[in-house]
Amino acid sequence: MSDDAMDEVLSLYRRSARETPAAQVDARILRAADRVAALRRIGHRAAWPLAAAALLLIWVVASGPRHADDLALTANAGLDVGRTRAELLRMDVTPPPSETDRFLMNTPPVNPFPDTRNSP
Repeated sequence: MSDDAMDEVLSLYRRSARETPAAQVDARILRAADRVAALRRIGHRAAWPLAAAALLLIWVVASGPRHADDLALTANAGLDVGRTRAELLRMDVTPPPSETDRFLMNTPPVNPFPDTRNSP
């Protein structure tokens, strides 16, 4: 860059450096900056309580019962144990008879009175 070009750039810079906005525009800019700064101060004050509340909520949700399997370990789980045990003992848990079982139960024996004289 030549000296003449540099001098021209410097003169343009110096002329624009002395420019100031109108008083009305300047006041509006300062008011807007004050509003933004006030909102930021409020945001910083509210950040810690909100973060603590969020952390507490996460802890409460995470410390709850994990699965339905864990529900048997709760304090009220033993209240129905006796009643449930009695109901299970009264249940008929024998499997249904198979075809072979039905045949053998319905067929009369071949020799109801076996001859035991020749047995050792």
